[in-house]
Amino acid sequence: MYVCIARNEVKLCEYTADSNNRFQHHQITSETLNTVLRGTNSSGDQKTTLQHKDSEVQIYIFVAKGLTTICLTTPNFPKRIPFTFLAEVLVTFLNSNLQMTNPWQTATTLSYTTFVPQLARLTKFHSDPTKTDKITILKEQIKVAQDHQRDTIELLLERGEHIDVLENKTDTLAKESVSFRVKAKQMKTRLWFKNVKLIVILVIVALVAVFFLVWFGCGVPDFKNCKTLANQAAAWIDSTVNTAVDTLTGGSHSPGTHNTTKH
Repeated sequence: MYVCIARNEVKLCEYTADSNNRFQHHQITSETLNTVLRGTNSSGDQKTTLQHKDSEVQIYIFVAKGLTTICLTTPNFPKRIPFTFLAEVLVTFLNSNLQMTNPWQTATTLSYTTFVPQLARLTKFHSDPTKTDKITILKEQIKVAQDHQRDTIELLLERGEHIDVLENKTDTLAKESVSFRVKAKQMKTRLWFKNVKLIVILVIVALVAVFFLVWFGCGVPDFKNCKTLANQAAAWIDSTVNTAVDTLTGGSHSPGTHNTTKH
């Protein structure tokens, strides 16, 4: 893998993990900068993927923040990694302390040699797909799980356990699963009855509280205040009924309704 950081056609820093192809990488990068990136609008972020015409080298170009980063890889290298790699290279470069002493806007060719170790570290990390590519990581995890299952089965067979024993264990697991579901349903039922019981208790407590409030309001212990009110209400009802009867009968009472005169 090869990587470089450039401002237009000026290469500020570069690193290659393959020293044998250093000249080829340098030539390809120069051609790319001189032909493709000369007309590239560097004001916005751009991503471009090319294949070199005279070799199988894949060229990944990431333009952002006025800088151009280029990554060269082999054709079989995962295509999901290079742009993530270039974005991290660019952020690390812009946040480095080197920008305080030597701003990239005015830096000359290959003037950031002190940044090469950072490029080497990032290149080494991203060159291993098992560390950076999520799909590769997932495949490795699946492979590890499959290998573990295979080793477990082989170990069981080595111990003399046959397929029928494995089937019995599977049946046992299925029965335990059913038992677990039954227990869960029973627990749900118990919780429901417990909630109903709690609601009934709360209702009883509320009724008792209302009773005591009425009791203390009417007078302890014989509800005398409420009795007086009840007598007054009964007298008022009796008076109202008598008045209504007098009105209907024209003021005369039937013989059975006259009060007897005391002698």
